[in-house]
Amino acid sequence: MPEVHEVKALGPNSDIEGQIQRCHERIAENIMPDVFRQRLREYMASREENEQMRSSEFEKFPSSEKFSQDFILRVHELETMRTDLKNSGDSSKQLQNIKALLSAYRSGRLDWNPGLVTYWSNGVQICQPRLFEWDEFELVNSEHEGNKGGFWTEGAQQELEARMADRKPETSLH
Repeated sequence: MPEVHEVKALGPNSDIEGQIQRCHERIAENIMPDVFRQRLREYMASREENEQMRSSEFEKFPSSEKFSQDFILRVHELETMRTDLKNSGDSSKQLQNIKALLSAYRSGRLDWNPGLVTYWSNGVQICQPRLFEWDEFELVNSEHEGNKGGFWTEGAQQELEARMADRKPETSLH
């Protein structure tokens, strides 16, 4: 039986085109055709959504055709965070960092570099992209009084997810 994935489980790095091709193959081979027709519709909708997102970003800044899907998705995530903070309040003082990040991404001063992080404090970038090092993070965070808010590590979520994926199953965070 072929491997079946839920469309929702596929992240922004997924090979949507490959999934669409596999659906066509399964349907042609008459392997669970109803299931794969439904998945095909979902993948096609996901691809259309990604294309619309890229198109809307292109309208905002024409050089966006050179950016990766991950870059475009990150800009949209930051825009969503900015809106949420504007509407719900910014007790952690992150709005200035988000605005600065959006400006840096859009101007080309910052690019999305998987595996690298940048540190921001009160809307100012304080380092160039680098590998995440926990000791350095603690030092920079402390120097910029991150415990009082206004400190941001861009790219850290991906680093933490990668570290968690490398943990042994018996290792727990709780």
